[in-house]
Amino acid sequence: MADFATHYQHLNNDELLQLSTEHVQLLPDARSALNEDIRRRGLSRESVEQSVAITEEPTESLAPPVETYMNLSVLMFWLWELWLRSRTKQGTPVNATIVSTRRTEPGHKSGSRAEIRYSYYFRGAHYSGRAVRDFILNSAAAKSLVSNRKNGQTISVLVDPEHPEHSYYRTGFGWIEPLIIGLFALGLWAVLLLIVFGLIFKF
Repeated sequence: MADFATHYQHLNNDELLQLSTEHVQLLPDARSALNEDIRRRGLSRESVEQSVAITEEPTESLAPPVETYMNLSVLMFWLWELWLRSRTKQGTPVNATIVSTRRTEPGHKSGSRAEIRYSYYFRGAHYSGRAVRDFILNSAAAKSLVSNRKNGQTISVLVDPEHPEHSYYRTGFGWIEPLIIGLFALGLWAVLLLIVFGLIFKF
């Protein structure tokens, strides 16, 4: 331990603080000597603050909430993705360029939206498309779709040769959440419509 203490005494404050952020990789004797030198120099608080600043992940900025119509859009965007996947099952792979990405905050009793918009050329003509899903629980898929994509990035999409305005890019959200949330939303809309019709026709 004496050798470690002697070595740390020759380090300046910045070097010592940098080493403190890697303390989990040090041997027990080296860690004890490092902590003792930090306390001796009165750097304990500064060391903790620097360690947190280095390891803390930046907070992602989210767009304002969007209307999900009592989460019915969770089901609708899933069905739309299934339809596009079916239309492009024998589609042509084409390179597309991401134009924008967006992930929104959840609204009042409603879900969030993850969306990328892209543009591509097919047979000399320019087209645009988007991959979009509304969700409540699957934030991991939203992060994979939006946060890991950058404007100007090239992605591969499938294009329907007969209708090149239709393109498909897999969102990775799956089907369990939209099916459950969608059925619940349909039930709410059914109850709401029954109430409205009851008021109109005096059932």
